[in-house]
Amino acid sequence: MKRAAPRSKTARARFRAAGQAAMAPSEPATTARAAAPHERRRTKFGAAATRTAVPAVTGALYEARRKIHPQAVRGRFRTAKWIILAAALGVYYLVPFLRFDRGPGAPSQAVLIDLDRGRLYFFFIELWPQEITYVMGLLILAALILFLMNAVAGRLWCGYLCPQTVWTDLFLVVERLVEGDRRARLKLDAAPWSVEKVALRTLKHAIWLLIAWWTGGAWVLYFADAPTLVRQLATFQAPPAAGFAILTLTATTYGLAGHLREQVCTYMCPWPRIQGALTDAHSLNILYRVDRGEPRASVKTAGALRAAGRPAGDCVDCYACVTACPAGIDIRDGLQLACIQCGLCADACDTVMTRLGRPTGLIAYDTEANGRRRAAGLPPVRKILRPRTVAYGLMVVGIGGFMLASLAARSFTGVSVLHDRNPLFVVLSDGGVRNGYTVRVINKRGAARRFVLGLEGLAGARLEVVGAAGDLVVPADATREYRVLVFAPPGSTGSAPLAFRLTDPATGETAVAPDHLRHRETMQAHPVSPFRLTGRHVLLAFAGFFATIAAADAVLVSSALRTFTGLEAASPYHAGQVYAAELARARAQGARHWRLDSALARDGAGARLTVSLRGPDGTPLPGKDLRARLERPTDACLDQVLPLAAGDPGTYAGGLDALPPGQWRLVVEVTGPDGVELRRERRLTVE
Repeated sequence: MKRAAPRSKTARARFRAAGQAAMAPSEPATTARAAAPHERRRTKFGAAATRTAVPAVTGALYEARRKIHPQAVRGRFRTAKWIILAAALGVYYLVPFLRFDRGPGAPSQAVLIDLDRGRLYFFFIELWPQEITYVMGLLILAALILFLMNAVAGRLWCGYLCPQTVWTDLFLVVERLVEGDRRARLKLDAAPWSVEKVALRTLKHAIWLLIAWWTGGAWVLYFADAPTLVRQLATFQAPPAAGFAILTLTATTYGLAGHLREQVCTYMCPWPRIQGALTDAHSLNILYRVDRGEPRASVKTAGALRAAGRPAGDCVDCYACVTACPAGIDIRDGLQLACIQCGLCADACDTVMTRLGRPTGLIAYDTEANGRRRAAGLPPVRKILRPRTVAYGLMVVGIGGFMLASLAARSFTGVSVLHDRNPLFVVLSDGGVRNGYTVRVINKRGAARRFVLGLEGLAGARLEVVGAAGDLVVPADATREYRVLVFAPPGSTGSAPLAFRLTDPATGETAVAPDHLRHRETMQAHPVSPFRLTGRHVLLAFAGFFATIAAADAVLVSSALRTFTGLEAASPYHAGQVYAAELARARAQGARHWRLDSALARDGAGARLTVSLRGPDGTPLPGKDLRARLERPTDACLDQVLPLAAGDPGTYAGGLDALPPGQWRLVVEVTGPDGVELRRERRLTVE
């Protein structure tokens, strides 16, 4: 976990002094990665090295989560989030109460998932179980729209539309109204328990539980008539299933939005991992303008630096962006997995820049490609049409258009046929053959209809509906089954294909169900297989399918773990020993009081590194074995070794012919007879 940065100037000064004093001699690899945000400074090529020391972590190896108290901000992105929050909650809570007249006998709720009747109602659209493909298509379409949104504008879904974000924002509003803004909440957390603290916490959690309960209740209202279920809940006559669903959703909403919050996005949700494969250098992300902001300095210090002719960035290191972030990260450290791109850090930074009379946009929605163009002195561009976005867009248009056309052309009449299993056929006294069928007629309209059932494909055959002298009458929005007999004339041989045609004379709609006429010769030529597909076979097939997937995954995981386990230690105890040994090495390095300074500069397409090594009294230390390497934070395969050669006393230099731009970690080690005598790490931004 990252340590929260102090707010006051005095506290920040003490924090820096403590960190530099603790790590001035050395900084092991594990401690360098645990540095506080404000101690990690990006350094451009050609610029002098800035603070490279980071404070050591001397606490527990594992640290519990520290609650994040975001600061309330104002700005265009916060306003957009308010509008989306109100619209999303309004739609979710109020839509179950919208009415839509579908005629007598049909439910009047505009949006309803009727599990009892097997219907899905959405205003004038009514889907039957046989039309579940539309729901699957809608889910696929939603996924593609999400992919397209991510490719064009990054994680806008996460920052503005995701239910976890919406309800967390709602719970934060309640928390601010009850306990106050960030400073008041921090003060309340640190205060001992009192009557006032208990009262405030009780009120806050009571409102949270009420919101969570109504959230669960609103979800259940989509599966039953809303006014009726509300009355049943008020009189404690609701079905047990409804009560169980409401309690479950109440608990999950209260836990996820009230307590877990950003942990859901960082650890539980798979989307941050997936979206990395859906973006490229032209996708919008919340980014910090390194070219404008660095080197960071307070307002007073920046003025003094500019007066002395030295560079100073626009960033005043006020931490407004950090305190406004609901995930508790520092966007100045670069794009991170925990960032949901809500834009609140940009609003906080714009407020500070406006107050100081400086241009806004130091933190803004931008692309990685534009950052590179600015570094090269080129104007920014917005490239929306790319192969990735064009492909997603075409798939969205294609699938959406196909679904709309299919929905518009779908039939409101259906017919299905099931042949009798026993007996398959009956030979009549005159030599004819009779087959029995069960015909199911589907009427998807909101009015009763009359149908005519006919037979096609079998010359001389006649059809008889048992118990129906004339047309088949099917009530509104219902199905009916009829017993149908088909008589084939004498002399019929072999298996004969036939089709049942259902026609609505009033509208002309038709539906066809193909089948076959069974005969003795058919049975002799094609004996019926003794196998009969049952639910048990389907269950075994599903179980075998997923067992095969699980076995393949187990083989892949086993192979992956054999090649690279990802573990630095075999057990937590061993990990503690390794960590203690690293701290001991750090203390031993610190006892030498050596000073190592490094500077990296561009050399054409490559780079040149110069290292200065001096003793406690400032005297050069020649003849040492120095090793340097540049590591990619995200891919060890791209690490590069810089060979260093001795130059002037205490000076070592080396270079690379090619070094791609991006984030790098510079590691310099001084090796002696007893191992590593000194180790330094720095984060670099290569332009």
